[in-house]
Amino acid sequence: MNIADLEATNSTVFSVSIVTPEVYRLCIEILHVPLFIFGVFGIFSNGFNIVVFAKQGVASDSTTVSLVALSVSDLLGCAFMLPQPVCFYLKSTSDSGAALEHNCFALTTMTCTYTHIICSKVTCFITAYISVERAVSVVFPLRVKRIIRMQSTVTVIIAIFIVAVALHAPYAASIEMVWGSTLDNSTVVTLRVTALGKLFNAINNILIAMVLTTASMVTVAIATVVMISRVHVSVKWRLGHARNGNSFLANAKASDKNVCTKMSGKMSSKNIEMCKTVMGIMTLFLVCSACSHIPAMAVLSLPGMSSYGVNRYLYEIFYTMKFDFDLINSSANMLFYIKISSRYRQTMVHMLGKFKSEPRTLNMK
Repeated sequence: MNIADLEATNSTVFSVSIVTPEVYRLCIEILHVPLFIFGVFGIFSNGFNIVVFAKQGVASDSTTVSLVALSVSDLLGCAFMLPQPVCFYLKSTSDSGAALEHNCFALTTMTCTYTHIICSKVTCFITAYISVERAVSVVFPLRVKRIIRMQSTVTVIIAIFIVAVALHAPYAASIEMVWGSTLDNSTVVTLRVTALGKLFNAINNILIAMVLTTASMVTVAIATVVMISRVHVSVKWRLGHARNGNSFLANAKASDKNVCTKMSGKMSSKNIEMCKTVMGIMTLFLVCSACSHIPAMAVLSLPGMSSYGVNRYLYEIFYTMKFDFDLINSSANMLFYIKISSRYRQTMVHMLGKFKSEPRTLNMK
């Protein structure tokens, strides 16, 4: 996260920093390219996802509601991350680009970049909820509608947004914005972290970035393993009956069919398709979350690793890498929907077909 008081720091502080200003600038310049690309793609892909889900019917089932909430969170996360690469490249626009970059970072750090962090945690918690919801649906397919209802899903989603904001609000409220001027009479604004803000930052790093995020990852991993095993059993059951024929089921009574279905763990094609889609999303989430754990672990293990510490340059590099992985996770879900979900593909083809001009017909008399 870019706290825009870098240039106002004493040069003796940087002399003990692990990363030099030149290396910092080069790394950030490279990392901001994918940050901008995935940010733009994420806005498009998640916006398109929301439209497709709206066409399908948002209230069709609880999983769709959760996926819509996930797309909204990802869309906001990508949108709020775009100002950071824009601010970084302002320095090359004019002679006063350094001051523009400095002020741009200062004005957008808490309003945009920190808001992106909140959205990324909302995405994390919603992903964990979707994984639990899908795991319950494959373990208890006949009772899932009584266990997970539409109203309860909406309540959980709203609670996730409220809790995420409440957890991050104390740190945001402890940041002070100070206006001043430089030697060349340029007006600059600096973010000042209060003593209470440093305490909240430490709490956020331990409680949110490590404990809650790790708990979400463990939950997603367990749910993914459960779904993979159940889908494997169901697919194996289907293939076995396709090879051996379904004469027994065809001649059996209705009650016997139900018993056989329960014992075999058979899942519907729609349920299998949904589970495969969710498993793709879960796998991407686990990979990106594991990589984004690096900043939190570095803060706990290295001295001066903070936006106001001696190793702030390394802190900035690690967090920019985290933002890259956040946007990869937020922007790639559409690819899983297109690859796995036939319903999504059908809706997408139908929507895109409307943009094509219909062929004209001539009335022959």
